[in-house]
Amino acid sequence: MSPTVDIGDALTSGVERLATRGGAILAVLYVAYQLVFQVFYQSAVVEVYRRYLPADVVEQSAESLPFALDIPLVVSIVVVLLAMVGGVALSLVALRALHEDINQFPTATHTRRLAAATGVGIVVNILTFIAVFVGLIFLFVPGLYIAISLMFALPFVALEDAGITDSLSRSWELATGHRWRLFFLGIILAVIGFVIGLVPGILSVLAPAVGQALSSVISGVTTVFSLAVLVTVYEQLTGGNAATADEPGTDAPGALGPDDLDA
Repeated sequence: MSPTVDIGDALTSGVERLATRGGAILAVLYVAYQLVFQVFYQSAVVEVYRRYLPADVVEQSAESLPFALDIPLVVSIVVVLLAMVGGVALSLVALRALHEDINQFPTATHTRRLAAATGVGIVVNILTFIAVFVGLIFLFVPGLYIAISLMFALPFVALEDAGITDSLSRSWELATGHRWRLFFLGIILAVIGFVIGLVPGILSVLAPAVGQALSSVISGVTTVFSLAVLVTVYEQLTGGNAATADEPGTDAPGALGPDDLDA
């Protein structure tokens, strides 16, 4: 029997993995990440406003950026850039943990070759973003098609130590024949995120600090849930067996090596 995308099972598994000890830890890490990112991002935005906009405009704009602190612009930019790199690393670790040994998180397996994998993941994300952006410009539909086709690229990097071109090509191949179901799953996740985000969205207007803090909490939880769903679908289509270069007797296709970033 050929593999297929079981949407109900993917959503159920996403909830179950989120509800584990490891899932809870990952959610806390993502919430902390979101809050730290917002502090330095908002601080950078306010500092730019101060340099180039009238004082009254800055004061009005600052009200919607409650986490901004008096931090030098260079420091804020550096931390934001480092946080973006850290976000890729955290996603790789989360994907590995949600795939295997979630209740033992963190383990050495979850952080194996993390520096090299993060470098590959960054390039993969950039290439994916460019491809999707260009596709969206051309009547929107091509962008969705590309986004669905490349949605497994990062899981291949995380779970099978795939290189850049290998992860992209294997993701495209894995999505082939399943794009409609993957599209509907994406719609469901988007609706869930929209509904849950209504409350903090309203609060952000009335009480920006409270609303944005709550938004960070919800974003952290829904991110782990979405990654758990993605891992489940990946397992459904691959049979759940992710070969890594650490496993004896396996030769992981596209395994990370000396030429990872040039793949």
